[in-house]
Formats: sequence, structure tokens, C-alpha cells
Amino acid sequence: MQWNTPPATRLDLAEYAALPAPAAVVAAYPPAYFWEPPATFPALYVEAAADDTLAPIDRADLLVEGLEHLGISVEYNRVETGGHGFGTGTGTPAEGWIDDAISFWETARADDGSAG
Repeated sequence: MQWNTPPATRLDLAEYAALPAPAAVVAAYPPAYFWEPPATFPALYVEAAADDTLAPIDRADLLVEGLEHLGISVEYNRVETGGHGFGTGTGTPAEGWIDDAISFWETARADDGSAG
């Protein structure tokens, strides 16, 4: 599984080309650079807050829409508040997101038949 959270928000797929593809990617505060997602992109769990001023929610919406259009499995948990920095989500509308992401990853991993 690839955890894509700050400060490592610039996932360079070429850097990982020699590694086995992950069964799932977890993106909290998702990046804004996947304007044309690759058709081979793995399942994606996205956690984002509508009031995030550093990673605008419209970019998360576009990422999710693009991947869904390609038929890629996506779980999108969009919360209204939490800003950029809800962390583990404790005490915020994002509370429990890590458990949700792990469940998503476990399902994607089982569906993929991989260890990652």
C-alpha cells in the first residue's frame, strides 16, 4: 500500500516503476497533479476536507472523478471541515478515516490477490 500524506505528497510513479504495483493508494489531502490518471492506477482511498485551503477540494473531486471514469475503485470520504491538517482525525469529522482506509486497503489487496 502507498500512503500518500504530507510531506510526501509528490508521488512520482516513475520512481516506483521497478517495484510491484500497490493494491491500493491512500491519499489524505490528495495531490492536484493527476489531471490524466493512468489507466493502471491502483485502487484509491481519498480523505479530504472541503475547507482545506492548501489542497483545494475541487482537485480531490477531479481526481476521484477521473479515476472513476477509468473504472478504478475509489472510496472518497469528503468531510466539510477539518482543513489541511486533521491528521488522524480525532475530534474532527474525519475521525475514523485511518480504520476506513485500512479496510479499503485490505479489500483491495484481497481483490488484487497481492501482498501490497
